[in-house]
Parts: sequence; C-alpha cells; structure tokens
Amino acid sequence: MFFWKNNQSPITPEDQDWLEKSFIKLSTLFDRTVILEKERVLPNNDFFDWHFTGEISDAEKSLALVCNQMDVELSNVNLSFYSEEEVQFTDEGLLAIPQKDDKRTAGKYYQERDGKYEVLLEIQQLKSPVDMIATLAHEVAHIKLLGENRIILNDEPLTDLVTHIYGFGIFSSNSSVVKMNTWSGNSHTGWRISGAKGYLHTKIHAFAMALFSLIREESDLDWLNYCEKDIEKEFKKSVRYLKTQDLSSFIEKVRNPPVQKKPKDLKQVRLKKRNK
Repeated sequence: MFFWKNNQSPITPEDQDWLEKSFIKLSTLFDRTVILEKERVLPNNDFFDWHFTGEISDAEKSLALVCNQMDVELSNVNLSFYSEEEVQFTDEGLLAIPQKDDKRTAGKYYQERDGKYEVLLEIQQLKSPVDMIATLAHEVAHIKLLGENRIILNDEPLTDLVTHIYGFGIFSSNSSVVKMNTWSGNSHTGWRISGAKGYLHTKIHAFAMALFSLIREESDLDWLNYCEKDIEKEFKKSVRYLKTQDLSSFIEKVRNPPVQKKPKDLKQVRLKKRNK
C-alpha cells in the first residue's frame, strides 16, 4: 500500500491570491530584469567581506551594499539611529517589560528631507546582522515604491515583498522567524523570545520564495542552506503544493507583464491626497 503525502497549501487561499496578485503588480512596477535576473544576496563573505562587530560602521557598510543591490544612489540616503526601550535581561532575570500596546519598530523611513531620503535604524538592530540587513532592505524598498513614485499610498506587506525581488528574500524570511533562546543568571534561568521582524508571516515568506523560485525557473537551490530550518521546511512544503497547481498563466503574467499607463506625475497625485 502506498501512502501519499498531503500536498495541501501551507497558507490560506486568500494569502496565496494576495501573493500572486502582488508579484504581478510588482512586475508592472519594475523592469523585468529585476524580477528575473537580480542576484540573490547570501549571508556569506562573498557579499559581506568584513567582520560584524555591532558598530555603526556595520550598518553604514550594509546600507551601501543594499543601495547598490537595489539601484538606489547611496549619496541620496541619510542614515541615522534611534533607540526604543526593550526587555532587559540581567543576572537575576527580567528588568523591564514593554507595555502591551507598545508598537515597536526596527527601522523607519521618511521621504525626501532636504532632497534626500531618511532611513532610521533602531540601534538594537546592530546586534543582529541578519535583522539589520533585512530592516535596511525593507526601508530602501520604501524608497523604491514611495520615493521613486511607483505607488501613492504606503503598503508595508508589498514593501516586504520588494525585498524578495531585489535579492534579500533570505534575510527578510530568516528575520521573520521567532527564535527562543535560553538564559541563566546567578539564581534564575528562563527563556527569551526574539525575531519575528517584518510584516509577513514566516509561512508567507517561504511561499513567496517558492513562487519566486518557480518564476525564475531556478534549478540551483543551494541558497536554501542559508535559510532557517523553519523557512526551509515551509519552502519545500510550498514547492510540493505548487507543483500540483497550474501556474502557467500566473508565471506568464509575471515574466511578460502587460504595459500599463502610469499617472503623469504620481508624486503630485500623492501630495494632493496628503493635503486633503
């Protein structure tokens, strides 16, 4: 007797529909070479040829790499830092707990101040190179969408997806994984939770990577070795499911999108909406 694996979708039909429509939308907003040919950035010495020490210089070097990869002029981006109160762990345990309604951020983006873009990085991001790079890629993705007048209204999930097409999918996906680490002090032991950055769930990131891999007809999947185990597992589940589906129409729309007319001056359209 043969037992077939259950190839149900790991995400909801609504999420899959959103992903497919979003990839089609991005294919109309960006040149097809971005979708099909942008190199996938890996967290290794081939791309990051320096030792991360948690200093501000790490963020500056990383931003330069992100801007170069995402076709943004570095000289037009101002990088600064801010701090938010976090859970502190001492030898005796918890020192402070954020309020339940406290909305914390990893980075911020402000548009065109003195003719430049403002990218702000929460200082704690310097402790985690993967989270820091994912955050910087997300903020630069805001520049690609809002700063370069491709969309009118901010769309955070779509911004996360832009990091995938520009090669930072591994970082955004790994950064979305919740990690549990143990800690111990002189008289207490326990655990802490970290991670879960970004606006898309881990399973949606993994499904997006699977869709994107099929769009690009990738045969070499060695980059999966750099993914968190949860991402790798969900990616493989997504691929198994997608191979049972007819994606020909979707893939054709992404690879060869119809030419769409854009507003004459999208920047002015957005300013008018903002001033209403």
